[in-house]
Amino acid sequence: MQDYVDRKLTNTKLPFIPKKFPYGPYQVQYYKDDPMKIRCPQSTTQLAFLHDVLENECDSVILATEPNKDGELLARDILRFLKCDKPIYRV
Repeated sequence: MQDYVDRKLTNTKLPFIPKKFPYGPYQVQYYKDDPMKIRCPQSTTQLAFLHDVLENECDSVILATEPNKDGELLARDILRFLKCDKPIYRV
């Protein structure tokens, strides 16, 4: 997270690509301009439930997200995070 905070971005320094992309059920909170990455308990609970359903109760996944690239990307990122190996179909 320090990569995002310590750099002052100008047009000459773009594109800015951080060394590491934080990924997971976290939220960033700021306390006196100091970022802290903490676990988000609601997201962790929902992901655990979704993982259980994917593993035990379904044969395939149908994506019914917003009809744009962003909606599909978010859904596929979640499925990739959960290591879903089921066939994925798009509405």
